[in-house]
Formats: sequence, C-alpha cells, structure tokens
Amino acid sequence: MKALSLRQAAPLAGVAAAATVGLVPAVARWFEYDRVRIASGEYWRLVTGHLAHVSFEHFAWDVAAFVVAGIVCARLAPSLAWKTIAASAAAVPAALWALSPELELYRGLSGIDSALFAAAAVWIGAEAVARRDRVEAGLVGLAGGGFVAKIGYEWIVGDPFFLGGSSGMVAVPLAHGVGALTGLAVAIAGRNALDAEKGSTPECLFPEAPVKHNEGRHEGNAEPKLDRPPAGSLDLLTRLR
Repeated sequence: MKALSLRQAAPLAGVAAAATVGLVPAVARWFEYDRVRIASGEYWRLVTGHLAHVSFEHFAWDVAAFVVAGIVCARLAPSLAWKTIAASAAAVPAALWALSPELELYRGLSGIDSALFAAAAVWIGAEAVARRDRVEAGLVGLAGGGFVAKIGYEWIVGDPFFLGGSSGMVAVPLAHGVGALTGLAVAIAGRNALDAEKGSTPECLFPEAPVKHNEGRHEGNAEPKLDRPPAGSLDLLTRLR
C-alpha cells in the first residue's frame, strides 16, 4: 500500500469535519434528508443528509468507519476513495428517493461507509486472487459475507446493527445495500482500468532488431560480399614473399 498523501487525506478530513458541524441540532435539521422539503426545492438536502446525525454515538460510529475505510481505499489506489465517496453520495439519496417514498427523514454517513467498505474489500480481494493468496481471499470473503448478514439483520429486525434498538433509530438497509453496490461498481471499474493500462504497456521498450540470415540467395548477378583484409595487409604479405 502507498502512503497517504495530503491530497488524498483532504477529502476524508473535509467530510469528517463537515459531519462534526452536522452534530449541532439546528445545522442537522438544515442538513438532513427531508423528503417534503426536498420536494419543495431544497435539493441540497440530497447530499447534506449524509452529514447530519441523530446523536453523538451515531456520529462516532459513522465517522470512525468512514475514516478507517477511507484511508484503506486511499492507500490502495490514489482515486479510489474520492470516486467512491462521490458516487455513493449521489447514488444513495437517489435510490432512497426513487425506491423508498415512505422514508421521510434520513441522516448519516452509513451509506457512504458501506460503499468504502465494499470498494476496499473488492480491491483487496482482487489483489489476493492475483497473488493466489487463498488465506487473504478467504478472509475478504468472510468479511463480505458478514456485511451481507448485517444488512439482512437490519432488514428483518429494523434496528441498526451497531447501535441497537435502544437508540430509537430505524435502520435503512436500502442505503447500505445501494452504497455497497456503488462501491463494488467503482472498484471493479478501477481494477479493469488498471488491468487495461498494464496490458497496453509494451513488454520491451527497446526491442532488438530481427537478425536476418543469409540463405545463399542473391538478387540478379550481384556477388555476395566477402570479408577481405585491408589493402595494406596485402602489400605486406607480397613483400614478405
């Protein structure tokens, strides 16, 4: 993995800082995904809803997962983190709007967190398969299976897996599932682009010129060129005789 540069860390730090501002109740109400207000023209809520949180515990879980998964993605590939964040920030609210009309309010980074987790898992799994590392590939598979089980639990029970029913919150597994699928798509596209780039690289930048073999064939009446000693050496041999 490559070291995290300032340019790669900036988007992660910016989102985390904005989410911190979203802890303020008045700001959270201004940021949250509110279907009625979005329909009235407050379209920024489609994006800023990711930054609003219900409680400090909700904020802590979301931001911790975001920072860890984001750093992993940024180290795996320079653009993987920000592409995944941008794609999921758009895909999750779009899916909620289109597929969950009964959902009036939504807050949190969990949809983007799910995207970052899926992108990192796909990338690490692809590298493990390329190295024929069955142990690492198996661990990635277990992690992916656990994530799917988490979404299934939230879909059936209705409570957030990490926060539990005592938080008073209702899980939105659709956001997590769409986020994961978005991260999956971004990682696959990135791996395909990387493989295509490697495949287009010449195997040898300075190929050797092909050696032509003389098969005894000559054009017209031209005689084959023979290696002869220089003229000075012939005069010397004549004198010696």
